[in-house]
Amino acid sequence: MTKDGKARYNEKALKEPSGGAGERRVREVRDKIGTLWGKYREVILYLLFGAATTLVNLVVFYLLDFLRIHYLAATIAAWFVSVLFAYLTNRKFVFRSEAHTAKGILNEALLFFAGRGLSGLLDFGLMALGVEVFRWDERIWKIPVNILVIVLNYVISKILVFRKKKEEKDEE
Repeated sequence: MTKDGKARYNEKALKEPSGGAGERRVREVRDKIGTLWGKYREVILYLLFGAATTLVNLVVFYLLDFLRIHYLAATIAAWFVSVLFAYLTNRKFVFRSEAHTAKGILNEALLFFAGRGLSGLLDFGLMALGVEVFRWDERIWKIPVNILVIVLNYVISKILVFRKKKEEKDEE
């Protein structure tokens, strides 16, 4: 680094690749990653934001559990906060929603929250079943329940909420 914070580099080396095997391999790997990213971008981002959404859900749940909030109330609160986070990230980054009118955004948001409402009921019901009926530890049982909810949420988002119109699919 120079004193002004700029990185030092050899401009000639940047402009004239040596053509060595190492550099070719780096370009091949970079191209392969680019190809995979183009093909699986949506799934990769969904998994990353799904993991972040799960983390949000678990942090809220465990924080409320630590504060001695009943596990069902904690589940509802964790669900609401994580659904809001999921909607914002899925809309902007994962599915790149093109809904820009108030009606389009409202329709999309209602479908998203309805889908998450169904999975939220499943979350709630499975938590109650596991804890009340089977007497499983809620902190452990919460994890497999969340895995099931993540899978269901992807299917609902992909098929119902952020589906592409037929003409958009034809263009791809």
